[in-house]
Amino acid sequence: MSLYQGFKDRDVSPTLISSYSTSYFADVGGRYDPLTGNYIFGTYPPSSTFDEEENNAQNRIVGVDALTGEEKFMFPPSSSTIGLERGVYSPPALSMEHPIAYFRVAGYVMALNTSSGNQLWNVSLVGEGCGLPSSLFSSSQVFGGGVAMLNEKIMFVNHANCIFKIEIDSSSSSYPSNPIITKTRKITSTDSPLITTPTIAHDQTIFVGYSSSLMKLSSSKLNKRWITTTKDDTSFLSVEHSPVAMGKSWVVQVVGGSYFFVDQSDGEVVFKQTISSSSSLFPPSLDLVGRMFFSVSHIVQVIGSTKGGCDAGLEWNMNSTSSFISSSLPNSFCSTCGRGTFKPDISSQDECQDCPKGSWNKNSYSTFCYPCADKQWCPGRDECLCLFSILFF
Repeated sequence: MSLYQGFKDRDVSPTLISSYSTSYFADVGGRYDPLTGNYIFGTYPPSSTFDEEENNAQNRIVGVDALTGEEKFMFPPSSSTIGLERGVYSPPALSMEHPIAYFRVAGYVMALNTSSGNQLWNVSLVGEGCGLPSSLFSSSQVFGGGVAMLNEKIMFVNHANCIFKIEIDSSSSSYPSNPIITKTRKITSTDSPLITTPTIAHDQTIFVGYSSSLMKLSSSKLNKRWITTTKDDTSFLSVEHSPVAMGKSWVVQVVGGSYFFVDQSDGEVVFKQTISSSSSLFPPSLDLVGRMFFSVSHIVQVIGSTKGGCDAGLEWNMNSTSSFISSSLPNSFCSTCGRGTFKPDISSQDECQDCPKGSWNKNSYSTFCYPCADKQWCPGRDECLCLFSILFF
């Protein structure tokens, strides 16, 4: 694997800091832990059958120095010839306050100290009224989902045909401790496993993608808010990647060779695009200025302004397709700034800003606000009021 130094200045090229190889298969990716300086990843035996994978010596969790690649720990330790029950098929979730990584491994979730590599606890997801036929469990893909953390004491994980809410005691001196499954919700029938990680949106709601559907749930009780169909036109009908929450407006789901933009508020599919009819898309990625990248084979599509974000006078659409100013890129997902608001340029600012006190405008698609004339006073937004009328009427 390789580590690069990035720069905010786009005119400066990234610099290669180090490059090193590991003795274990790191195909699923890992996480950099800033509290320890270690890169943490799980492994699995890529060429084994499902039966051969059980307790395979390649089923490990490894921590290496992110700069040098020096091995810091391994779990189970290298002295053990027996690995984990199953391989690890997703990166861990990391605590932001403690040196702890949370891994989904087969039918349980485990907490691991990212400094020592010691296991802190594990909690089983089996026997909670959720299950799949043995024919479906005979596939490593069933164990592909990871852990999504809402905060330091609440996390969510998909397993079999259910989503689980796990709470831990964050006040304990031996944090984390006492992991308890507090909520379980059956999402699908017993012949349709959940194989991706749940997605947590800005308002702390949960999105779960499966088969050819997308569901929104509350994070408190896992109550269903809505469910919508995201069916691909090709032969690739199953969801293989987690949904991506895009700001406050959209949640994006990839199904086969197509991607769907779904309104977070009501589940309406507002945009669909098929890139490939023969290949399944890779997971989409979102940059800091609102561009989303989709790739498959030799094709890459970028959604959003060609310069990043919405153009001046435009903001990400928060309502419905009726307020789109265009059905074509680059601004097909942007709407105009309304009266009393403005957006001066393309930036990471998603929303139009209110005209401040002392200025106003009454036009849509504004990039600036007018200053109020002498002997007038303006509370901001879209009007100026005569000072005389304010004082005496």
